[in-house]
Amino acid sequence: PMFLDLGKSALLIGNKNIPTIFVAEFQKASGVYGAMPSRSSQDVAKSVLILVVSVLKIRQRTNIDYNRVQVEGMADGRLRGGFNWRRIFKRKTVVETIGMREMVEIDDGEYAKVIEILQSDSLKMNYYVDQAGKYIINEIKGIHPSSGQDEELPPQWGLDLTFHNSVIKYGPWADRQRDLFMKYFYPFHFHDMKADDQFIIGQMRKYTKFKVFVQFTGKTNWRIPHREASKDYRFNNENAMKRAYGWVDVESHGVIINVNVPMVYSETGTRTEYEITFKEAVIKTSVNYSQFLNAEHLRFHILTVYPLKWRDQAKWEITISGHKASVFLLKEHVFQFNDISNDFSQKPKIRLNEFVPFVYFINVNLTESNVVFHCNELNIIQQPCDKNENSKFISVLIKL
Repeated sequence: PMFLDLGKSALLIGNKNIPTIFVAEFQKASGVYGAMPSRSSQDVAKSVLILVVSVLKIRQRTNIDYNRVQVEGMADGRLRGGFNWRRIFKRKTVVETIGMREMVEIDDGEYAKVIEILQSDSLKMNYYVDQAGKYIINEIKGIHPSSGQDEELPPQWGLDLTFHNSVIKYGPWADRQRDLFMKYFYPFHFHDMKADDQFIIGQMRKYTKFKVFVQFTGKTNWRIPHREASKDYRFNNENAMKRAYGWVDVESHGVIINVNVPMVYSETGTRTEYEITFKEAVIKTSVNYSQFLNAEHLRFHILTVYPLKWRDQAKWEITISGHKASVFLLKEHVFQFNDISNDFSQKPKIRLNEFVPFVYFINVNLTESNVVFHCNELNIIQQPCDKNENSKFISVLIKL
């Protein structure tokens, strides 16, 4: 095995053709890289990397070299192939905080832009991958690799992450930066895919899926900062950039995320599953800085189905399940969630010959829950969660 021991460090991920750079900073990291037997006797071995990180911060910083390297390279008659990492930190100012110095990137004025993506007290990472062997004669014939139903289990490939006491700030702006990264490193090919062949003796065994397991322990807060288009009429061009953004906070004492990404194509295409479970969830919003929802159990299940033909209709099925949930619904909440939806969908227009049709199915399942509609005089509501301060209409849901 190989042992790792790092002090205060930073990891930068980016490219001169991408406007933002991901920066991960941590105070300390230690781990081990080694090999162990794979779960299947048909595979050679399993490579494992275990890493423990303390005080992790992930940010998205402005790429100063974006669209500038090529211009400067052409000016002196050559194209610069290197990346000037030092220039990333030129747009910083130093501020004093309680007992520490913090580097803060100068804000470029973009509305609802939050560069801090994640802060966590600790992270434990377990990355594993089997070195695949070959299909042998005693395996079942005629079984498609996407089913994973050969006599031996398919090679494993996955990533387990455990965060403790975390603050996440991920909204539409951060999602647009992620989308740019995905399109650059994994561009859409605009051609039909072909279903993988059945097992063939002597070929290398195929990974059927990449499994991601993420767990947040301790106190977890996920903030969704967003633009509020419904309030644009209140701001003129001079103070538009000074306005505060809207936000939705999801607080929980335990979050589990499971993602299964298929690595092979079946006759129906690919099916990717996401499952997010919140324990003792509380949702607050910038509408009134108070609770919008609290639930003993909140679960999101997302199934995405993409056919082999790239122009055929893709399907997203989203199921939201809540148990013992209380929803305090105001009219302003409807406007806010409409603003969030519009902000997330604010992306560059696509060309007609690149259009892919999507259909979305949204299912909501609530058990032993209630929805509170306030009906105060003149619609004045100061304490929406106080049952004694408001006139209200309560809809009790045994099952929805």
